[in-house]
Amino acid sequence: MVKKLVLLLLIGLLLPGVSYSGKYRQPAYITNVYFCNSPQRADGFVQPDTVFNKLRANDPSVVAHVVINLVADKGTHEISMDILDAKGKPFDALKFSPIEADSDEWTYTATGRFGGSLPSGGVFFKVYDSHDKKNREILGTFRLMTAEW
Repeated sequence: MVKKLVLLLLIGLLLPGVSYSGKYRQPAYITNVYFCNSPQRADGFVQPDTVFNKLRANDPSVVAHVVINLVADKGTHEISMDILDAKGKPFDALKFSPIEADSDEWTYTATGRFGGSLPSGGVFFKVYDSHDKKNREILGTFRLMTAEW
């Protein structure tokens, strides 16, 4: 009797977690983001040459790459990114070619080049996905520091 009661109690504790997990449901998830000078291919994977979290602001010669590792559901994904200043105003964007995920938990790496005279106060990258031609959903927002030196 005690074993049954403990089992029922454990099942009862798990049920709210199962229903609550739907809140986090997205068509794709970002598993890693990094900024580097130039991504390299090694053994079929994209690897950074040098990873950084800060760039020089207001320098027109700045060039960098963003690398995003994703896990996606089956279907067609259109990944895009708005690049915003510290006030949230978009000043650039990246749009990636549509990708076709053959199955759930499909992995994909997107790389994009950006640069130029970046504003001081930080640069924000808002990543979106449009899955199977549905509305764009925000997958995440990331920040890269910018400063003058």
